Parts: sequence; structure tokens; C-alpha cells
Amino acid sequence: MTVQTEKTTAYKLASIISGLFSPLILPTYGMLIAMWLTPLSLLALGVRIWATVGIFCITTLIPATILAIMFRKGKISDLSVSNRKQRLIPFISVIICFCAAATFLYSLSAPAWLVLFYIGAGCSAFISMIINFRWKISAHAAGIAGLTAAVFWLGQHGHLICPPLPCISAFIIIAGLVSWARLYLRQHDIWQVFAGCVLSFTIMYTILNF
Repeated sequence: MTVQTEKTTAYKLASIISGLFSPLILPTYGMLIAMWLTPLSLLALGVRIWATVGIFCITTLIPATILAIMFRKGKISDLSVSNRKQRLIPFISVIICFCAAATFLYSLSAPAWLVLFYIGAGCSAFISMIINFRWKISAHAAGIAGLTAAVFWLGQHGHLICPPLPCISAFIIIAGLVSWARLYLRQHDIWQVFAGCVLSFTIMYTILNF
């Protein structure tokens, strides 16, 4: 395998990882974990599917549609919103969607920790938006770190129905892979990735402990 082929393969892998763990899909992954890997898995299948589809529509489909419209109108240069100065409206839309998700789950009498997960995600997005006015922080790193913090908290408090250590370890590895991908694709430098991880993990873990 030539060096050029290795670079191409690594680039494709980094792109796939970035796509699979986009900040827009991570809230849905969080809901899947809650519905299938915690005691909430005892709920009727229809209830779990309805709640997950609802979260997908609110936190993934709506923001993705807004991005697509903005891209079509030339308001953003790419769907990843690589340009820091173009991120304000996407950040605002995501924050509103997280608030809507928390309200939706509260209306379904979801446990407090699940509602707080989306509140924590909204708080992380809000602070990232403020930072973004002066400096580009990694939303990918923030997203996966927040989800990792939630899985860590669930395992720590005995809410996972699967062995907690392998599950937590898997998410730590995924967080590392996402961070590598963003660096390899040159979307961020190491400090932007590090800041996203630390900020979101700290906020999510702190809010869940309320």
C-alpha cells in the first residue's frame, strides 16, 4: 500500500467517523441508549419507538433541514458549517431544539436524568456559541464528550443494564476517534478539540448530578 493510498484510506475513515458521530445525530444516540440500555427498556416497544422518533425529529431532522435550507440559500458554505462566522443561526436552532426535546420528554413523564441530558446538551451548545464569537470550538468533540459523560454517569449510578465498564470504555475510545478525525480532517486544532471535550463533559456531568 502506497503512502498516498494510506492517506486516502485514512481520510475516508476520518470522514466516516465524523459523519457517524455528527453533533446532529448524537442526541438520537443518547435516546437509543436511554431506551434500550437502561431500565427504561422495560417500557412497551411502541412507547420507546415513539419517544426515540420524537427526539430524532426534534434534535436531528429539524436542525438538518435548517442547515440544508441555509446551504441552498448560500448562507453557509458547507453543511458542516466549517466557517466560524456562519455558525450563529445553526447554534441558536440547535439550542432551541434541545429545549424542545427536554420539554417533549418532560411531557412524557420521563425520568429527571433523561430530561437533564437534553438540558445539559443545550447548555453546552449555548456556551459553545458564546465562545464561537471569538474562537472556533469543536462541536463534534463537544457532542461526543457530552454523550460520554452521560454514559459515565449512568454507569456510575447503576442505570445501565449492560456491564458499565465496557460500555464506558467504548465511548471513551469513540471520543478519541472523533477527536482524531477532526484533527486529521484539519477542521480544528488540538486545543479546539480539547476545549470541546472538557467543556461539554464538565457541563453534562455537573448538570446530571443535579
